Amino acid sequence: MQRWMKDYAIVGAIAVAVVAWFATRPGTPAIEGDAPPISLTRTDGQAFDLASEAGHPVLLVFWAEWCGACKSQIDDLNQLQAERPDVTIIGLAVDSGNEARVKAQSQRFGIEFPVAVADDGIASAYEVTALPTNVFVGADGDVHDVVVGALDLGAFKRRLPES
Repeated sequence: MQRWMKDYAIVGAIAVAVVAWFATRPGTPAIEGDAPPISLTRTDGQAFDLASEAGHPVLLVFWAEWCGACKSQIDDLNQLQAERPDVTIIGLAVDSGNEARVKAQSQRFGIEFPVAVADDGIASAYEVTALPTNVFVGADGDVHDVVVGALDLGAFKRRLPES
């Protein structure tokens, strides 16, 4: 009888550990409603203010220079920018260095959409815990979808809110 109790205790401990592990893994941020404000300077020197983008969809792409999955979606994002000029796409570099370094990396990677350095406050406001994190903001200024992980062109198009 003691042996089966030990076995159940071990199985129970493993179950608790598994549940705890899944509960603390980075997942999809639970952002709803109004998109947190963003106001910063892009690497091309132009100002970006999310509030001034009201009236058309915005795609916020949180990325880092060391992130392979982030790099894998660059071509699709460039194509999306060309096909959907009504959508504002901005790459928000996190954990990638200063503006000069991010600008150089963006050019090296062939990024054709605007890029800015996002500070920890912006990343925290959007609950970014893994990269890439793609945040779809509607013309109404609300967050419509958040996807952690790389997407392809079709997935970007399907998830974009209407203008």
